[in-house]
Amino acid sequence: MCYGAHEERHLDNQVVGGLFFLLMLAVFLAVFAFWIWMLVDCAKYEREGNDKLVWILVIVLTGIFGAMIYFFVRRMPRGGALVRR
Repeated sequence: MCYGAHEERHLDNQVVGGLFFLLMLAVFLAVFAFWIWMLVDCAKYEREGNDKLVWILVIVLTGIFGAMIYFFVRRMPRGGALVRR
């Protein structure tokens, strides 16, 4: 089948658009998984009381930024950055 220059450019744009969509989907899923991981970690390992409630609210209300703050401020100093020993 013979395509003209316009059709080939259109197909190239569709392929690039599809790859971009898949890349953005992968990034979104990774960010969402990290957010859920920090929320579960906070609920499971933070001491009972106001600290736990405040951190859960920070993570829920600020999204990925709150999850990153929790990761660097609370989780890393606890000694469990990525792997528990």
